[in-house]
Amino acid sequence: MTYPVEFQYKSRADPSMDNVEHMYHETNTLNMEQGTPGPALEKMILYNNIPSLLVQCHRIWVTYSDECHRLLEDTEQCTYMKQRERYETAYGHYMEVRDTLLNKIPLMPEFNDFFVRDRDDQTRAHYLRFKELVEKDRRINDLREKLSQLRTKKTFFTGFLKQSWISEGTLRRILLSKSSGDILVIEVRELSLSTQHPQDSKFNVCIDPILIKEQETLSKLEHNLEKVTKPGELFYFRGRNDFEYIVICVPIKELPSGTGYKKSVILFEKIITDLKPRTIDQRYPKLYMCSVNYDAIITKNDLGNNSNMAGPAFSIQLPLFTGNNPQTLSNTHKPNYTSPTVIKGIQNEGNCCYMNCIIQCLLCFPEFTNKFLDNAYLGTINVNSRLGHQGLVVKNWAKIIQAFFQVSQENIQPAVSITEFREQWANLFPEYGKYQQHDCSEFCLRLLEEIHEDSNWGRPQNSDAAMQVDDYREAWNLYRKGNSSYIVDTFKGQIKSQLTCQVCQTQSNNYEPFSILNLPIPLVSMCHIYDCMKELFKVHVLTGDDRWYCSTCKTKTHSTLGTTITNVPEVLIIHFNRFDNLLNKKECFVKYPYLLDLSQGNGLLGKCDVPYKLVAVACHTGTLFSGHYTAYCFKNSENGWYHFDDTQCKPVSNGECISQSAYLLFYQKQQ
Repeated sequence: MTYPVEFQYKSRADPSMDNVEHMYHETNTLNMEQGTPGPALEKMILYNNIPSLLVQCHRIWVTYSDECHRLLEDTEQCTYMKQRERYETAYGHYMEVRDTLLNKIPLMPEFNDFFVRDRDDQTRAHYLRFKELVEKDRRINDLREKLSQLRTKKTFFTGFLKQSWISEGTLRRILLSKSSGDILVIEVRELSLSTQHPQDSKFNVCIDPILIKEQETLSKLEHNLEKVTKPGELFYFRGRNDFEYIVICVPIKELPSGTGYKKSVILFEKIITDLKPRTIDQRYPKLYMCSVNYDAIITKNDLGNNSNMAGPAFSIQLPLFTGNNPQTLSNTHKPNYTSPTVIKGIQNEGNCCYMNCIIQCLLCFPEFTNKFLDNAYLGTINVNSRLGHQGLVVKNWAKIIQAFFQVSQENIQPAVSITEFREQWANLFPEYGKYQQHDCSEFCLRLLEEIHEDSNWGRPQNSDAAMQVDDYREAWNLYRKGNSSYIVDTFKGQIKSQLTCQVCQTQSNNYEPFSILNLPIPLVSMCHIYDCMKELFKVHVLTGDDRWYCSTCKTKTHSTLGTTITNVPEVLIIHFNRFDNLLNKKECFVKYPYLLDLSQGNGLLGKCDVPYKLVAVACHTGTLFSGHYTAYCFKNSENGWYHFDDTQCKPVSNGECISQSAYLLFYQKQQ
């Protein structure tokens, strides 16, 4: 009997694997050709995928071993960035396997069944052998040392001017007229990238010949870069955080004799003149763009000297916000740290990024957060709430909000610590203890529900009665009688599920409140959020064992199940269901608009002529067991969008918040 591919994990590049047995006995083999599940698949379902995780770890380990082997073979032939890319990839694969074996699997509830109670000797033995192999792997030490050297090495490339556009003498005069050490230009190449590494350079510059359009994302820029550079050099743009500056320029398509030469020299001179040193506290490079087009350049003087230009002033703005006003880029400016909207990061004291990103997203709604800025919120607490915690959740949440609005006199605002909140949260809800990772959507839902219960002044109602009424308005009113809080006022909506018998047309309606709208993701590489909504609200035909028991027909009949939104909330939170039942992640790029129009039908009962504006995006990268959460947040029209990565926060363009890694969307109804 042969083993499926995923069970055959022995690799030519990993001699240490030779003494390790196959993952499971051959009776656990899946019949891949016929598609029938064997005992292994049954275990994956019964034991919450621990064997499946081990299989996935082995597959990643094979890839890691092959990558290490290739690094030994052709390291000398790689460019710097390609070499670093390979080392980063190999290191990431090793850490993913190690983290899963040492941290994730031991914390799973089924771990005791496998490894303590002797319930599965083969799985336990295999896990221990695999764990020992990973811990004793010698290649990782050399990998870490080499990667450390690569990470500290600065990179530099330019790609803007053709050599025929400007002479070396003119370029030299331009550079010599500038302050020594301000900027270093190694060479000018024809729409390609330099891979040289300058020594002792104070500041570096990267110039990309890419056209910025309205609301273009970095992924779009990367796609455009493929048109003007070699495929092997594309990774340089992905490594943009290694550069001190990034200047985005528009290439000249047609150059009349003499005109293009002068335009190029003037623009290039202004780029060098207007670049400013990067301050020490900034982690990420600034993104620059020329605020005028080449064709608008007017030359009135001889470019052979270094006198001031008589043409229009060319300002280079930072940061670049293309979404607010694509036609007028000159109105962009630095964020105001002394404004009432304070920009602060949050400390990550161990696997709490799922909390950090949700806190940052909720801070985007002042009508919600302002309630906690003074002690007036204490009057909203109902200590006698049946499902509440006597106000403990609300009080701890208020401390976080108040910490954000304690403005420091320094220019740089200190990161907020949520240690006390996290400890109190774990005391109330033990499943959040031991610094475990959690799903940010589950935490968001739990947080809103617990704040609601602590401040709920509604009278208990018969929840079944609210679900079974025929009119959605009556159902919503019944729910509001039993649930009265600012959480309901802001975040709650209502969904109707309607079963219809296809024999007698009898209908049964169920109404349920929701705080987060879960959208399914189709199995495609790219789609639109409206496609996900159509999938959620489409009518499903129930046949076979799924048939509905019709009270009129007194039997199970062919039926349909449809879903509609009967009440929309002020703040609409949308969750992309990216993980399937086997914990595999769907990497589909779901496009979503800044203004969400619900008047197109999309499962909405009645009309909603008021659009929803995108205010925050929670993003997830990695896998379910080894991932990271960040957030894009729109602060206000003055500060624009920011990207929050724990303690790090930086201004970004509107286009960057349209991310392939989007996991939760926060929309606010416009008045």
